[in-house]
Amino acid sequence: MKAFERAAELYKKILADDANHQSSLNNYAYLCHKTEKFAMAEALYKRLLQLNPQHTAAKHMLNALCGITPDNAPLEYIESVFDGYAENFEESLLNELKYQTPTALWQLFTEFFPDLPDCKCLDLGCGTGLAGESFKSACSTLTGIDISDKILAVARRKNLYQQLVKDDILSFLGKTEEQFDLLLAADVFTYMGDLQPLFTACYQKSTTDAIFCFSVEKSESASFKLKETGRFGHSCGYIEKTCKEIGWKLCASRQSKLRQDKGQWIHGSLFIFQK
Repeated sequence: MKAFERAAELYKKILADDANHQSSLNNYAYLCHKTEKFAMAEALYKRLLQLNPQHTAAKHMLNALCGITPDNAPLEYIESVFDGYAENFEESLLNELKYQTPTALWQLFTEFFPDLPDCKCLDLGCGTGLAGESFKSACSTLTGIDISDKILAVARRKNLYQQLVKDDILSFLGKTEEQFDLLLAADVFTYMGDLQPLFTACYQKSTTDAIFCFSVEKSESASFKLKETGRFGHSCGYIEKTCKEIGWKLCASRQSKLRQDKGQWIHGSLFIFQK
């Protein structure tokens, strides 16, 4: 907390000298947001957007504070978050936030499919490869897709994937001619609200009897909602209804503690569907 306070004093000093310093406005707004000084964060985001109406991160985080739920987070925002987070990504997730979604998904998968299949796997939003590491024994080949070059550079060092592609997930699925037996999305849909287009694209690019494993954060809304954190939550009802309409059959689901935030568990759900 003292580090946050020191950073806040620094940003205030910079802004006192130059009230239009955009990076300081953005960083100070995010710092206030992170420490739940929401009124100050909202005011700073609004000042930044007056100076730069195209600032996608500020627009997204202001939506989160104002209760506005778009269909998805802006791709530029997602890319910048993970480019800036890449080298410390696993240290932060595993040690500080107690992140356990890939291993929890793997446990659910092996309970339902104890005779491990030999799958051509697509890891959606693969990050540094944590889901790939968990599922590698069930995969004949692994393809990873992510929007962040710097995150992919970390994944590449692990030599897990036969192919790593920098692309938006929907863009990749729209272009690829490959068909996959297993699709993974661990902690990916927190950056997507409306999942119907993605679930449809996954169905179209999957083989007969393909398996689809993913996690979502909990939402009390009827469908999906952008939370104050800037992450999307989805209701179980929305997930099951949307998948059923497309043709995915529910195999298994489980409530799960996904990771921690400020020492409190973020709750969500794990799902396994089959074509």
